[in-house]
Amino acid sequence: MNELTTPAPLWRRFAAATYDALIFIAIWAITAEGETLIRLALGLPSHRSLLQALVFLAGLLFFGWFWTHGGQTVGMRAWRLYVRRLDGAAVRWPVAAARYTAMMVWAGALLTPFFMLLLPNAVHIANRAGIAFTTAALAVIGLAAQKLDSRRRAPHDWIAGTETVFTSRSP
Repeated sequence: MNELTTPAPLWRRFAAATYDALIFIAIWAITAEGETLIRLALGLPSHRSLLQALVFLAGLLFFGWFWTHGGQTVGMRAWRLYVRRLDGAAVRWPVAAARYTAMMVWAGALLTPFFMLLLPNAVHIANRAGIAFTTAALAVIGLAAQKLDSRRRAPHDWIAGTETVFTSRSP
């Protein structure tokens, strides 16, 4: 049974992302706590780059597993969205890894201005306003391009060759 699908509206994507962000933050917290407990138990020094790599890998495993097993995360299922390749085929791990990596860069462009301007004491960078403006401009350009794209693809969809679609029923 082949069902008609339409490009996912931006508001549905943000709603699904909000659901997934809650799970994502919990996974990051569990990963960081697990790394800390193991490191302290073994008496090893802290390595920020190792923790960053573990947190990145945990997120990749979370999103990659859902995208390669049905094309839907928990948030996407709630909002009847799913991700697929442009030819309609299921997402495989190399595509999921590319999509997740690009998604994290895109999320950074969206969130950096808020962190740099709203938390000035937490970020000690000389050109904070310039960086915030640049990343905000990139985010606006990406959102405008997504709105103008016939398939409503986000930058991470363009890079990975995927699309996020809305359907009246889960695939």
